[in-house]
Amino acid sequence: MEIVITQLPRWSYFMYFLLGFYELQKNKELKVKFRCKNIFLNINSKVSNKVMSKAVRKIYYKTEGELDRLYSMKGYIVLDNGIKRKFVIDSADAPFLFDSEDLKECDIYFKMQCPKDLDTKGFELAPDVIIPWSDHKKDENGKARKLCENFEENKYKIRPLMVGTRRLADGISYSLLKKGWDNYINSRKVKKDKNLMCYFGDSKGPIPVKVDKKDLDVDEECELLGYYGDKIQHPNEKRAKVADMIENLEPKDLYDARIIHRGNSDTERIGKREDLVVPLEDFCNYVAQFKYNMNVSGYRKSIPNRFIDSFISGTAIVTDKLYLKWYKPFGKEVFETVQMAYLKDEDVDWRKFKEDIENLPEVDKNEVLEAFEEKWSPISVCKYMIEELSKI
Repeated sequence: MEIVITQLPRWSYFMYFLLGFYELQKNKELKVKFRCKNIFLNINSKVSNKVMSKAVRKIYYKTEGELDRLYSMKGYIVLDNGIKRKFVIDSADAPFLFDSEDLKECDIYFKMQCPKDLDTKGFELAPDVIIPWSDHKKDENGKARKLCENFEENKYKIRPLMVGTRRLADGISYSLLKKGWDNYINSRKVKKDKNLMCYFGDSKGPIPVKVDKKDLDVDEECELLGYYGDKIQHPNEKRAKVADMIENLEPKDLYDARIIHRGNSDTERIGKREDLVVPLEDFCNYVAQFKYNMNVSGYRKSIPNRFIDSFISGTAIVTDKLYLKWYKPFGKEVFETVQMAYLKDEDVDWRKFKEDIENLPEVDKNEVLEAFEEKWSPISVCKYMIEELSKI
């Protein structure tokens, strides 16, 4: 079989899947080809930046900027019998955004942030707040998102996917991705002698912006907060409260709660605590010390990288209630507590949450690793995609 990548924007979002395809190629189960814009410059971005002239770099980054505004990796697979199947991998953080044209043209539409229930009028962001299934593209006035008019007739093509690690490397060559991957795997050697951590960026969301309904861009959190302000509260505010609660658990040396910036997420981050920042190359070893890593759903209830960043080293996740799904159900690697996300603070059951984090179930590192290898490894997820494309 051959897999051919024809569009690769924001390539750090898709490194996990590229690594899986490369590994299958190494095992002689698949051939990987690229037929997309500027791919040779992304093989090693550091080298490309050094060798490109300023003029070429200006043109290139203008092009890259255009690609960065796209959400989806696209391509097709040529099966053993010669049949071609088109696929899309949609990386949009918002679970209610889809690309109408891609939905129409593809055979399978893999959604990284996939809602548990597609058989509704839209996505429930909070009680009494339903965001309709919308398009990546904006409407005629260039402000609000179009509705995804062909959603109902094409939703049978949508498949849940998963979210990969943070940026694995400074390019998409196999050697760079494998080096980044080995750094993650080596974290399994770290002794797991602490209980619970959290690592959040900001204590507040963006500053709300008041907009009319006709101008509301549902992919802009500042506008969501401005329009639905009396019905929702940003997850970052819950994250700050969660961090404070974890910080007060005893004995203190078994817990680590970090909020890097006590302020709005769209500001210049004055007062950012640089001393709390863990360098990317050290992050997996930092997480590996803990039995659990805390998650509070954000970015329109999205599931973040911290899930897979944790599973790789045998660290489980504690999370608020999830409204999204991955392509296989979570097991012992995830412990769900109370609802948070965009709920108002007074509607969160904080007493129950405190009881939960004080009495977390024992978790076996080996069981988390077994679940990772069985369900979430790069090869496993790529085999799943190939199976879905093969059986239609």
